[in-house]
Amino acid sequence: MILMPAAHVDFHYEADPMSYREEVDKWQRFSSGLPGGTLPVSEIPVGQVTYRLRSPVQGYFVRQPDGSCEFWVDGFSPTFVGHGNRVNEAYQDWRDIVHENFQDLHGKRPFEMDEAEQRQWRVLEEMIDIVGYRNETPVVVRQIGQVTQARPLPRQITWVDGRRELVRFDVMPPEFASYKAGQYFEADVERDSLTDKLRSVRHIMKLSSVRPLPEGQTQRFWGGLPTTADLPESSHDWTKP
Repeated sequence: MILMPAAHVDFHYEADPMSYREEVDKWQRFSSGLPGGTLPVSEIPVGQVTYRLRSPVQGYFVRQPDGSCEFWVDGFSPTFVGHGNRVNEAYQDWRDIVHENFQDLHGKRPFEMDEAEQRQWRVLEEMIDIVGYRNETPVVVRQIGQVTQARPLPRQITWVDGRRELVRFDVMPPEFASYKAGQYFEADVERDSLTDKLRSVRHIMKLSSVRPLPEGQTQRFWGGLPTTADLPESSHDWTKP
């Protein structure tokens, strides 16, 4: 299926309980077998991430009176419905809406969500393998390191925290192949969220030599930083209006 740019979905029924009820009724009417194409859904790939579902579900393409198409999915709809002029547009619209809402709500605590967001998150939590997503999604960190061995391959990197790793060109940007022993660099590193193992380096940039500050200069630096002793005094009732 070729995916085309999708139209924006307006969740107008989320703000109105009666409209939401009407959407539920609509879903129940056509999910029982109204005409239209179907698409089994077991995962939702979006760019660099794939959302795996707890179990496969069925999606339904429903032609509208104006000739447009809607995409409804068991378990996700009516909370998440895709709209488009064509079948592939409706699918991509649904996929992008699920992705957008998941990324928006995944980082929120329950008390930070309004009623509509809580309803959306309950659906996502019930349908998507969130534990699997967290385990499979890499952690991206920015690190400074040095090439401490260029030959023999694989090259050895020593990070500023003292950790050493052997890396192959397969997981590095092309320009890393030109780095010689002794070269310092800064990198955006993708690591396994469970093992902390290096998966790949997304971006890398050469740095001039990195040297620790002399002991006396280091002490002056830390001694010059502000402390809690510099804060103004306050009474115990400072929180009271």
